Amino acid sequence: MAISKSTAGRESSPSLPNAIAFATSVLPPYGEEWRFVDRKGTPASVRVSGNLVTNSGETLHQAAREGVGICLAPGFLIRDDLEAGRLVRLLPEYRPVEFSMNAVYPHRHHLSAKVRTFIDMLVDHSAEQQKLINPYS
Repeated sequence: MAISKSTAGRESSPSLPNAIAFATSVLPPYGEEWRFVDRKGTPASVRVSGNLVTNSGETLHQAAREGVGICLAPGFLIRDDLEAGRLVRLLPEYRPVEFSMNAVYPHRHHLSAKVRTFIDMLVDHSAEQQKLINPYS
């Protein structure tokens, strides 16, 4: 979860998930209730509102950079801007609840090399993303 550096400089940074309920958010298509866990695994959720809903990760990213609101986006989309300081991570003591990812393929006794390679790539990519979204792993 991130916000533009300029917006973060004008507003106080929230320390608990319920503090973002009153902030303008850029909403991804997966809903207005954002779920988190803290370092101890304690769940928290907050209902957010915003004036931009999009199913485009790039639009979420761009809107956050332009100061439209708080963005809950995959780490691979916002990593460069976080590292460059254009975006500021919010609630570093919390991480978003993970979504599951499934690889669906026809049942066969022997997977083709292409399918096996693709599944292995997904597993590796997911491990890299886990490192980005879990600030205390």
